[in-house]
Amino acid sequence: MDLEFKVPGIIFGVSLAVLIGWACIYPAQDSIGIALLAVTLSLGVNVILGVVALFVAAALFNMSFGELRSAYLKLGAIFAAPAAATSIIPNAAIGWVVSLGLYFGLLSWLFDLDGKDVLISTIVLAVVRWLTLIVTVLILVGLLHATN
Repeated sequence: MDLEFKVPGIIFGVSLAVLIGWACIYPAQDSIGIALLAVTLSLGVNVILGVVALFVAAALFNMSFGELRSAYLKLGAIFAAPAAATSIIPNAAIGWVVSLGLYFGLLSWLFDLDGKDVLISTIVLAVVRWLTLIVTVLILVGLLHATN
């Protein structure tokens, strides 16, 4: 396996372990199951929407994210690392700055993009993350109400 898959795989794995560990230590609604569902749902939706959004941006701004299979793994790492970092940072404002820095740095490194393309991609992914947060909360609230 080459670095195209190893590095993002390691970043994704470590980030996922942090997210799952944090969800188990501080579960939402005192339920580890709901916390794990939230982590899984959020990452899954982030990656799917992120891939779609970035490939639309690629078509509009003449960018390339390479092969789809490696792009999924890289985007998984790019979404998981900032989520893991912000989950352990108690200050939301600092977490947001760290998150944007990780988006910018990981996009530049993993996809080897130039500054303009990294900036566009960072903005696209930040918007996707906020939309995913809203969708995840709505789904979880719906699930909680359906079980009660």
